[in-house]
Amino acid sequence: AAAEHLSYLTVINLSENNIGDEGMKSLGAAAEHLSNLSYIDLSHNNIGDEGMKSLGAAAEHLSNLSEINLSHNNIGDEGMKSLGAAAEHLSNLRVIILSSNNIG
Repeated sequence: AAAEHLSYLTVINLSENNIGDEGMKSLGAAAEHLSNLSYIDLSHNNIGDEGMKSLGAAAEHLSNLSEINLSHNNIGDEGMKSLGAAAEHLSNLRVIILSSNNIG
């Protein structure tokens, strides 16, 4: 019930919280209430490929997202595939920061 109040948020900064893949699952579960979100900083959080799957599954609720910072995590090629598959729902996305990951 508390997640319903998240609908007014446009910016979330969760950087340097070590939320990891489990935290991404929780964020994904709350995504339906984050439809106005335009920017999210998830840098320095130990997010891996499994966490990116959670983000990908939540993307349909994040259509207003224009910028996401995923730098300094553990995202690999599989995580990038999840992000790529989610791109059809992220039509407003203009900036993705992915530096210092395990891509490639």
